[in-house]
Amino acid sequence: MKPFDYYSKPQTSFKKHRDRHNEESCRLHQQFISDLYAEFDVSDHPKKGEVFGLAWEYGHAGGHENVYNYFVDLVELIKD
Repeated sequence: MKPFDYYSKPQTSFKKHRDRHNEESCRLHQQFISDLYAEFDVSDHPKKGEVFGLAWEYGHAGGHENVYNYFVDLVELIKD
């Protein structure tokens, strides 16, 4: 048995779990953005990405709830 064979199975399992976690996190993040646009009826607005970008920049350190709160305030700038 090679010295690192002992660790290869746990590492492989960890990498698979990490990859599944990352895929699910990405899917949920995209769903959050889609739901946000739909809630405020800006799905077709050309500036929606810029508004989300600002909300993300200001609020992501506090989680999706803070991003949502910033988006609520900023989206008023582009709504008709």
